[in-house]
Amino acid sequence: LFGVEPEEIKKDCIISPFWSASALLGSKVHANKGLLYETAEAEDFTLMKTGMGPVFCGDCVLYLKDTPCKNIYLFGSCGAVKNLDLGDMVLIKGAYDLEGFSRMLKNRDRYHFLHRPEVTQKMVSVPIFYNADKSLTNSLLEYAEDIKPATCATVGSLKLEIKYKDAFVRNGIDCVDLEASAVFSAANSVKRKALGLFYVSDVIEKYPFYKPYSSQEKNLLNESRKRAFRLLCQFINRNISESKILKH
Repeated sequence: LFGVEPEEIKKDCIISPFWSASALLGSKVHANKGLLYETAEAEDFTLMKTGMGPVFCGDCVLYLKDTPCKNIYLFGSCGAVKNLDLGDMVLIKGAYDLEGFSRMLKNRDRYHFLHRPEVTQKMVSVPIFYNADKSLTNSLLEYAEDIKPATCATVGSLKLEIKYKDAFVRNGIDCVDLEASAVFSAANSVKRKALGLFYVSDVIEKYPFYKPYSSQEKNLLNESRKRAFRLLCQFINRNISESKILKH
């Protein structure tokens, strides 16, 4: 599945739905291609390109149960709903599950957003909210000053997210993505810690994802991706260093 043996996977794993190892770590890094996932080993962490969408990312987390992985970092891009702009770094506090295309298409006028998982199991029209790991998320917030905490909705349709915009705004949703709720729910299921660090690559209606970028916007997004990934690498390195100090 991973292209490497399960025991080779490190304690800290970065999951990248879209970006390859060469794009994030440089062309000299060797990536092993498994049946589903592309895996590369950095000094402090394992990087996995999963493919986009909740199925590939959620399954990746479930498969990581049988490896040394303990901390999972979802890294990618998101679409802004409000209070965010192109290039912003976003740390996801939690994500609503709107993963299903047909359910999202059918229930547009019936959805109610509640932070009450016990109710959502009985009411199909109420999306379940899945939290990122609080200790890992708060630690990264304390480490970096220019990250914006946000509430996310993981959607099953890029087309339909525009029709949901007013509902998102009313219910305090800051951004949308395609994987976060699946990663958080899967991590909770296998008792692993998970956070989501994104950069804003589009803004609903204002900068739709299919709009061609200007050269200035391309540079902005490229620098934002590099800055966010560099920050994540530094954060992982710091945690490893602190852990070694505590052990001694």
